[in-house]
Amino acid sequence: MLSSNQAKPLYEQLRDSVRNDIINGKYSQGEKMPSEGELGEIYGVSRITVRRAIQDLCDEGMLNRKQGKGTFVLTRKHKNRMDIINGFTDYMQEHGRNIGRLILEKKHMKPSQRIADSLKISMEDTVIYVKRLMIDDGIPFMLDECWYPFSRFPHLFEEIKEDTSTYHILSEKYNVEFSKSYKEMNAILSTEDIAADLGCSIGEPIFSIYKIVYDAVDIPIQVSKMAVIGSRVTYTMTTNENGSEMKTTMNINDF
Repeated sequence: MLSSNQAKPLYEQLRDSVRNDIINGKYSQGEKMPSEGELGEIYGVSRITVRRAIQDLCDEGMLNRKQGKGTFVLTRKHKNRMDIINGFTDYMQEHGRNIGRLILEKKHMKPSQRIADSLKISMEDTVIYVKRLMIDDGIPFMLDECWYPFSRFPHLFEEIKEDTSTYHILSEKYNVEFSKSYKEMNAILSTEDIAADLGCSIGEPIFSIYKIVYDAVDIPIQVSKMAVIGSRVTYTMTTNENGSEMKTTMNINDF
């Protein structure tokens, strides 16, 4: 409840309450917000308080005022560099995001031909498979599937938990030095399975990213396959004369 007896000004209390309501799904992405008068009645504050709180949320990029139409909930986008080696969630946490991990599946299995070729192992070898849902402030944004060679990381299965980073485990417990990664990005449409996991609509644009990570002697140590909601992420890359190269292809059936 908002209270004038708190040290925090009412407009800041309202701003925080509306922000939490957006994050928790009370107001959906793209939805038109109630008018200033309606919000004042809902939260028990004046129009001036509402106007200042809404302006703060517009400045943050959570809301957007459209002249003559009203105020709408915006999709918040993350910026992620394509040329980083470490995990997306590690990168985002380093930049102040509150990222959660939910393990959907974890098992030992035999790899497909593509996974085996990527890891330079046999299809008869065993890999550790982990499927996780990445969550930002309570909202799912990425489905992450990873494969690791069991012969090199025999105890990794037990060490992977929802509150741990596999990059930290590989670095600290297995002394892995990451040297480079190879990435393929494809634009696809969300399938029924992806939509069920990510909580998005079937047919929604998705970034599908296939990544191979190598150690200091160019041995592949991990393959990952990510499905990221396209409206929530912008990928960037900076290059120089000797810089890296990014190849982007379109393949609706890639995932």
